[in-house]
Amino acid sequence: METAAKIIVVDDEKRICHNVEKILKKNNYEVTHATSAQEALEKMASDSYSLLISDIVMPGQNGLELLKLVKEQWPLTKALMMTAYASTDTALKAIRMGALDYIPKPFTPAELRSTVEKALNDELVEASTTEAERESIDVIDIDIPFDVDEVAEQTGEEYAKMLGRSDMPVVEVKISEPLENFCEVGEMVCDIFKKLGATCKAGIKTAACPQKKAKKKKDSARKEAFDGKKTHRHRHAV
Repeated sequence: METAAKIIVVDDEKRICHNVEKILKKNNYEVTHATSAQEALEKMASDSYSLLISDIVMPGQNGLELLKLVKEQWPLTKALMMTAYASTDTALKAIRMGALDYIPKPFTPAELRSTVEKALNDELVEASTTEAERESIDVIDIDIPFDVDEVAEQTGEEYAKMLGRSDMPVVEVKISEPLENFCEVGEMVCDIFKKLGATCKAGIKTAACPQKKAKKKKDSARKEAFDGKKTHRHRHAV
């Protein structure tokens, strides 16, 4: 009988760990989780894993730092990264460092299973970067939108380490001039509005935005999608 692949999931949000674990166990993978890079390294030192699935933005050691250490110590362990906050630049850093792919949150169970299956079946390959190139990648700067040192001076290092991208306050920017192709019905810059020369008949007749209606229908079809961070009602929006 074929042995089930062992997978370790790393995210500082326990809910995300449990969700990913639940999804993958339905495919008979053997899944465990860690809520920090340090815990993950400890578990990987005592057991062998076929695949690492790690968040990028985490307090303490971030996902890129973890990925670097894993690739140095366990080069045969495959890696996938997941995050809702890192930029495209950060995603490319992860891939250049040896991650097979990047999974943006929120994702559906089907999307997660498909990417994991491709990774374990060797349908995804590591980027051909040299060891020198990987060493040159900055794993500390992961696009946190404020200077951590400045925050630490005011609040202390322990508090600053806990801050992530989702802790950035929302700043409302008022637009002084109307945007080009801005539709009052949908209250948005609209491609249909632009293509039809500001004569969106569906919107004019019904006073309802067809693009918003299409998006609502699409969101309804993606009910299985999850984003563990949205359950934290007291965290600041990004």
